[in-house]
Amino acid sequence: MPDWSKLGKEDTVEVSTSGGSVMAGTIDMIAPDRSVFWLIRHDGGGRTMVCCGDGVSVVKVQDAGGAPVGERAPGCGPAAG
Repeated sequence: MPDWSKLGKEDTVEVSTSGGSVMAGTIDMIAPDRSVFWLIRHDGGGRTMVCCGDGVSVVKVQDAGGAPVGERAPGCGPAAG
């Protein structure tokens, strides 16, 4: 998955930062252009905004229906590549 176009509300994702930390959680809201989403963190850290300019890598672990996915989405927005 070359961009965030396949991410959606209630998908379970893992977000890896350039510093090496990983946040796992469920997408609560996502912008129509897929440039930003809000993550409800599974570690009890609350809600975190993730922007395409943050230099993160995103792996979609499970879709909203509960099916496992495992697709990496390193870029963001429909033009990312």
